[in-house]
Amino acid sequence: MERSPCTIYTGEGRKMSRLTYKEVIEVSVEDLDLCFTGSRDGITQHQDNVLRYFIRSRPARVRHGDCKGADTRFHQLCLAFGYDETNLDIHPGPSLKWRAFNNGGTLHKVRPNMIRNRLMVMLSEVVVACPKTSRMDKRSGTWRTIAYAQSRAILTYIIFPSGKVEVRK
Repeated sequence: MERSPCTIYTGEGRKMSRLTYKEVIEVSVEDLDLCFTGSRDGITQHQDNVLRYFIRSRPARVRHGDCKGADTRFHQLCLAFGYDETNLDIHPGPSLKWRAFNNGGTLHKVRPNMIRNRLMVMLSEVVVACPKTSRMDKRSGTWRTIAYAQSRAILTYIIFPSGKVEVRK
């Protein structure tokens, strides 16, 4: 898997390079505070495969919104790769229906989803997003989080359902 080629695109859709995931991601997120956002419907196998490289790169601290679906899968992968639970920040939203109740080092207070997502971005140096769709959807919390990160000039990796990775800032 570490030798799998990955085409990285800029926000304008131009190809940047054809490198391995490891070459691109390890240089980019190691020792940074990382915010993860994704769909409550979960992630594709392609997104899962790419997400593993981000976790293996050992970001200093990771945070997510504690929803069922993508957030829970991200949390499981962090633990599976030996990530210290004390460096996992949990930022729950108000809906008990979608809350996963994952354990982490810091459990932040419950906030409305949009405020919670913005706080997670502001506390992070890099955002990793796994949207459900390949196109912007204004109703999607994941896409709104991506847009907010861009408005704050936060480095953002979008892992599309196909596994394609786009880097935006």
